[in-house]
Amino acid sequence: MGTLGIWERIKKGDRTALQQLFDQYYHPLCIYLLQYTKKMDEAEDIVQNIFLNLWERRTTLNIKRSLKSYLYSYAYNEFIEATRKDKRDTLLIDRLTYEALQPKIEQSYQQKETIMDKLSSSIDSLPPRCKEILLLSKMEGYDYKSIADKLEISVKTVEAQMQIAFKRIRKEFKRDGVIFFLIQDYTFTK
Repeated sequence: MGTLGIWERIKKGDRTALQQLFDQYYHPLCIYLLQYTKKMDEAEDIVQNIFLNLWERRTTLNIKRSLKSYLYSYAYNEFIEATRKDKRDTLLIDRLTYEALQPKIEQSYQQKETIMDKLSSSIDSLPPRCKEILLLSKMEGYDYKSIADKLEISVKTVEAQMQIAFKRIRKEFKRDGVIFFLIQDYTFTK
């Protein structure tokens, strides 16, 4: 019996027919969606929802083309919808986070400029090798191993120089009563 016959049985409430359809197309649909989702669990979630929706809408759904073609189109459309929903959710979370943090992070342009000037001055006052290593890490994006290879020094030396740089910069900011935090995660721009 072809898939169209299976669909007629499903429309009449035959759970065995639904199971047959599921067994026949579940894995191929998951593999198909995997090329888009890049994660098998997401592909599986979408395919499971497809079969759930098919069952729930079986009496009102009118499929006029091959069931296989319908299932693959449905799978792709569900992937697109899930992607749109994820983007909307991400944008909403980003907006809410921004709004929640805005009062805490607002500084006048002058305050930001003063801090950047202070940071630049602190970096300029570092010993030459220490400054070079810090700038390679934070401006050029090199990791410690790459810096060590480039400068022909050990990774331990790079780590020690970075610690010296961070300690001196923190000390400069502490001296002025400015709280300086997360310099290790900050990328400098000039």
